[in-house]
Amino acid sequence: MNKYLKGGAPQAFDLLYGNANGTNVPGPMYAWYLRNMYLGNNLCKAGRLVMCGTPVGLGHIDMPSYIFGTQEDHIVPWKGAYCSTQLVRGETQFVLGASGHIAGVINPASKNKRSYWTDSMLGDDPGRYVAKHPPDVMGA
Repeated sequence: MNKYLKGGAPQAFDLLYGNANGTNVPGPMYAWYLRNMYLGNNLCKAGRLVMCGTPVGLGHIDMPSYIFGTQEDHIVPWKGAYCSTQLVRGETQFVLGASGHIAGVINPASKNKRSYWTDSMLGDDPGRYVAKHPPDVMGA
């Protein structure tokens, strides 16, 4: 309220420090990135993304992968992150953390505050993943 309604400076908050660090990329590169990575989701589609003459895609990854999503992330919804487990070809570990994309990564797991869910048996349905692990039995 102080910042938006009164024009004051926001209070310092360590978790949001990175928000002050802008991307500072040229406009054409930013437009290409948004068009290919978000609108077209081309990193997930075989043969759709070519960089410097080389096809690039998640399906080309043939090595162990660690994929992390958080329940309340509004930038990368966790079900979308989970679906990445079906695109890479190597051994994959998926972890679902509580909270959002900042606090869910930075804060340690602790009883009754932050938690996480993990399972080595991944299927193609993120709903089943959560159904197998109710919050009261998984986590810290």
